[in-house]
Amino acid sequence: KNKDLLQNMLAEMAGEFPALSSVFVDERDIFLTHSLQMAADAIPAYALGPDGRKLDSFAPPTVVGVVGIGHMPGIVSKWGTVTHDQVREVVRVEPPSLVTRITVASV
Repeated sequence: KNKDLLQNMLAEMAGEFPALSSVFVDERDIFLTHSLQMAADAIPAYALGPDGRKLDSFAPPTVVGVVGIGHMPGIVSKWGTVTHDQVREVVRVEPPSLVTRITVASV
């Protein structure tokens, strides 16, 4: 029941505030998915042989991620499809505008 209520609230927020929904749900889903994928795909140095290839005896790690229930559908749907370019776009921070810099300097 709580899951359905949360999904309805997220859908309502997306309808009323699409930009907010994009930042707080969609972009976080991309970042969280990428982080979990990177942890799951990591091959530690001890699992590599002298030739740099993965040893046959290596078993992939078990990764546990604790995320909010509202991010589960997004992570599941994006699993295996998130690219480095998408993550780069999500974490990019625009430089402050001239007005912002002047305001900060004057305070």
